[in-house]
Amino acid sequence: MSTVLTRSLAPRVGTSGSRYLLIGLAIILALWFVKLANRPLAHPDEGRYAEIAREMLATGDWVTPRLNGFVYLQKPPLQYWATAVAYKVFGPAEWTARFWTALTGLGMVVVAWLAGRRLFGRDAGTFGALALLASPYFVVMSGINTLDVGVSLFLNGAVLTYLLSRQAGTRRAEAGWMLAAWAAMALAVLSKGLIGVVLPFAALVGYALWHRQPEALARLYWVPGIAVFLAIAAPWFTLAAHANPEFLQYFFLHEHFQRFTSTVHNRAGPIWYFVPILLLAVGPWAVAAAAGLRQAWRSRPANGAVSPRRFLLVWCAVVFVFFSVSQSKLPAYLVPIVPALALLAGDALANGGLRRPGFALAAGAMVFGVLLFTINEFGEAQYVHLLEGTGEVFADWAESCAVLLVVAGGIGLYWVDRTDSRRIVVGVLGACYVAMSLAMFGYGALAPLRSGVAFAKQINRAGPAEAPVYAVRMYEQTLPFYLNRLVTVVDFAGELEPSIRDGSQNRVLSLEEFRARWLADAYAYAVMPVDTFEVLRGEGLPMDVVAEEPKRVLVRKPSG
Repeated sequence: MSTVLTRSLAPRVGTSGSRYLLIGLAIILALWFVKLANRPLAHPDEGRYAEIAREMLATGDWVTPRLNGFVYLQKPPLQYWATAVAYKVFGPAEWTARFWTALTGLGMVVVAWLAGRRLFGRDAGTFGALALLASPYFVVMSGINTLDVGVSLFLNGAVLTYLLSRQAGTRRAEAGWMLAAWAAMALAVLSKGLIGVVLPFAALVGYALWHRQPEALARLYWVPGIAVFLAIAAPWFTLAAHANPEFLQYFFLHEHFQRFTSTVHNRAGPIWYFVPILLLAVGPWAVAAAAGLRQAWRSRPANGAVSPRRFLLVWCAVVFVFFSVSQSKLPAYLVPIVPALALLAGDALANGGLRRPGFALAAGAMVFGVLLFTINEFGEAQYVHLLEGTGEVFADWAESCAVLLVVAGGIGLYWVDRTDSRRIVVGVLGACYVAMSLAMFGYGALAPLRSGVAFAKQINRAGPAEAPVYAVRMYEQTLPFYLNRLVTVVDFAGELEPSIRDGSQNRVLSLEEFRARWLADAYAYAVMPVDTFEVLRGEGLPMDVVAEEPKRVLVRKPSG
């Protein structure tokens, strides 16, 4: 990556500039990966996906994912496979649990840079990649163990390779790019399901209908493309269906149709749910993103050709509307449109979408920094006392991030009429990336509040290693990972409910069965909500409190 990028910019920056470029790339990589190990895994997503991969490696079953011993077929296994491989090579750890997310996030930056250079020009690709790195939302999501960054890489890979196929000079190159698009869609399906094909084709059909351009649907190389798609995606679905007879019905009906059309997962939100997330995504380069969208709207396809600007505009609209009307909403769902927005912003910064690009970007960074500082001060005054010392640490890091943005914006404004706007754009976007990375270090202070790591340390320290651990009326997703063993679930279903219902997996104990087992155990631990603890203690169940948190309690069976 660094060699290719250096060569592409060498005619402009010279030997000295190339040296600075390599230093900049080293800083980017260092900040990108160092953030993976500075905090515990958080409940629920990080703990869930880290544990599924741990159990996959422990059981040797690479077909049927399991969560705490229960079959977990809600999502396909590509990220579990990758994480299990990372565990195998480096050992289970917080940073290896997040490694695939970070790697695919970095891959998305590289893909945006390479595709942006071909579609919009060298500077536009560079500015787009840097804008992606300067997105607060993207930086945060690339350091959290969820499935959304990985699927976003392959979704955007499919969209961008399709656009590259439309600009190919030969039929052979066109076919190669289209087969890459089909492969990317297959990997997207293996990452998170049917959105891997639904969203790209929805954008393609939407573009063709809007422009009355059916030729946009031509030359998709259906036969070889579907062959490539099935060769990559079909084997796991076939094996999973053979091993789990109800898999196909559950996966396609419950996890896709019902998730989209109902509130079965209790993740509903208002129609404007993603608007503030979108504003956070563009953050310091909001003006450039707006200019890029305007430039895309005004562009016109020439001679029946597919307009990359217009297509990326349609892509952003399709993803935003799709998840906005869905009855299942989570903050991470908007990740797939951020690379496209960053490329459109880079296009505006490089190709005349803004009259004074350096000024717009520097002012945007300063305004965003002031807003962040103001929000941080308000939050610190109102809520930091509830989090004791951890809240103060987070506030200090957030304040540092805000100050750096203001300073970077101020320096950019000072130089806006004194130097090339290209230098201002690169410098401000680079400073924004460093500032966002600082904020991730601050988040490390809050992460323990959403993790079972403290309870796991207490249990592992006191022992014995064979002591059963009960999760009573709750399931702390990170606890099995940190214990390196399964826990016994009591009077709780949640997302484990499908396996519990079919009766083919580990049983969940009733509260009465738990009482009997607890009394019979020579030693045991239990994690439970505070109200459940008060009820059981009031009934006279013998329990010694080992550790307490605001919403849960760790207890031990008294010895003797």
